[in-house]
Amino acid sequence: QSRNHRRSHHAFYNDGSRTKFDRALTVSSDWTYWNVDTTAAFASLKQKLYGDIALNLAYSYRRDDKESALLYVVGNVDKVTNRSVISRTKDVSAVSVYSSEKRLDENNIDVYVSAPFNMAGREQEIIVGGSWNKNESLKDNYGTIQGRAQGKNDLDINTPDYLDFSNMNTQLLTPITNPSKIALNETTQTGIYIAGKFQVLDALKVVAGARLSDWEFEAADNAGNRKFNNELTPYFGVIYDFAQDHSVYASYTDIFKPQNRRDENANYLDPAIGRNYETGVKSEWFAGQLNTALSVFRIEQDNFAQEVSGAVVFINGVRSTEKAYRAADGVVSEGVEFEADGAINDNWGINFGIANFEAKDAKGAKVNTNNSRTTSN
Repeated sequence: QSRNHRRSHHAFYNDGSRTKFDRALTVSSDWTYWNVDTTAAFASLKQKLYGDIALNLAYSYRRDDKESALLYVVGNVDKVTNRSVISRTKDVSAVSVYSSEKRLDENNIDVYVSAPFNMAGREQEIIVGGSWNKNESLKDNYGTIQGRAQGKNDLDINTPDYLDFSNMNTQLLTPITNPSKIALNETTQTGIYIAGKFQVLDALKVVAGARLSDWEFEAADNAGNRKFNNELTPYFGVIYDFAQDHSVYASYTDIFKPQNRRDENANYLDPAIGRNYETGVKSEWFAGQLNTALSVFRIEQDNFAQEVSGAVVFINGVRSTEKAYRAADGVVSEGVEFEADGAINDNWGINFGIANFEAKDAKGAKVNTNNSRTTSN
């Protein structure tokens, strides 16, 4: 279980300069919360069929229950008075509340037969199986509230005429729950697959496989129902051990990824399709205590979800707050990634990763520039 509060501060004074608030300042209220309860269970079974050939069965279940009441404050602060006037028209400065309850259920079943064998004095293995996955989500949405328009929303608002950032002792909002239940959404994926691991030489290993998948999304109100069948995604990889603790690898994978992004007319984008290429070096250090990986990659995609600047989704002709996207073809992402995980010595461990990439469309224009190009952990 986890619990946290969400809050936000004004970033700018009304003259455009950055605000300089005390670190102890908070605009949160005692009633704000974000609770998450997670329940998980799993089971596995392995049955020897003949020799080393085995039937494997795995099942996992996860449930997330989320409840939240979140507070946001937006607008400008007067640099002289240190106050921000609360707008009644919601267009300049306002207090906003979002509250919801959400349940997510996920079930996974994986059944496969593993068949190791020996050929040319080296160990090989073939795996054949099938999988089933079902995600269900149910949400009670209490809405987004701004200003002081009592009687027009699901939350009772007790808001002053202004926020005084020199004396934030006012209980800004007291929510009351009057939920409107959103329909149950279900996403189901099924597939069959085959994979092989082949030791061609003592230092050379080849992995290859393919998956044939069905994907379906269903909502109780039939909004956005989609279904895709017989989608084939092959992959191939090769690993060469050029030294005792060091290897180079290269891989290729097809991409098929259904999306939940929508265009301005509330139509869901087609699945992203493409190819992923990757090559790199993996190493072990200090007798296997530390593992490192350095890789470069190239991802080619069509139907890539590109955010449309300033555009939102219109649902049944009504403007929403959901950002609108368009499908971009010929998008190429290229980058480099480094990871280190393990122990440096008996007293020090490390878990570090950093990646950098650049993404451009078929015309050479950068895509989704609001996303960070360099990430680390």
